[in-house]
Amino acid sequence: MKITRYLPLLVPLAISVAGCANESQIRELDPDAFSRHFSAQRACKEYINSLVNPTAKRLSAKRTLEEMRGWLHEHQNDDPFSELVARVQRETLVQGVLDPQRQSDQLKVAKQLFEVLSERPDFEASSCGSDVREFVMESLYIGIGGEDAPVSNELRQRGIEGGWEQRWVLLTSLMAGVISTTKK
Repeated sequence: MKITRYLPLLVPLAISVAGCANESQIRELDPDAFSRHFSAQRACKEYINSLVNPTAKRLSAKRTLEEMRGWLHEHQNDDPFSELVARVQRETLVQGVLDPQRQSDQLKVAKQLFEVLSERPDFEASSCGSDVREFVMESLYIGIGGEDAPVSNELRQRGIEGGWEQRWVLLTSLMAGVISTTKK
């Protein structure tokens, strides 16, 4: 588990737990802004679910990442998420061979995912921000069955045990133009 992924979440929690936030800072929180933020998060999640879930259900029976990539390739013209994946794959081809387990390669794919998503005409109305990759990863991972998905056996054989790491490897494996096929 890489703790650096969780730092943005841990810092505010640590500050509030440690009592560093004084009373005037707490009163300055705008309840309307707080509500708008979580409303936008819900809208984004619904948008991503509508895009990812139908495809994830179809991918859920696939036993390997290769089978999933094949299905996505076959349906890139008749499935909106498969079309999105194909566009991200084309954009990442210039990166060369990407290792789904390498954090820097995962971030390359996540950056391209955001860029391709933000070009969609319905994206602006979705209330999604640059953190959209977490919603895509979660929708895809949960949609295929999470740690109980058939493809999870392949991920575990590669030494990818935790759900968070499996989400990143799954997303990168499906969306990278060319992936390293070496099992570690």
